[in-house]
Amino acid sequence: MELTAHVHRSGDWWAVEVPEVPGLVTRARHVCEVVDAVAAEYERLTGALPEPFLVALEVDYGNSWLHRPPWPVRSRWKEMW
Repeated sequence: MELTAHVHRSGDWWAVEVPEVPGLVTRARHVCEVVDAVAAEYERLTGALPEPFLVALEVDYGNSWLHRPPWPVRSRWKEMW
């Protein structure tokens, strides 16, 4: 499964919305934690985490955007980090 996380700053946190999954919203303290936060919320909503589970990031930094290709969950793919 491949999802896209739309990420923007909200106070001290990064707010995250995944349009492919209605209701999947979460937050992360750091951008590098977004993929794991999405995975945790997906698993909470659905009861399971499919494999492979990849998340592409679209991060709004205000004056610029970061687009990162699909990335695996850190806890399952530690060698990728």
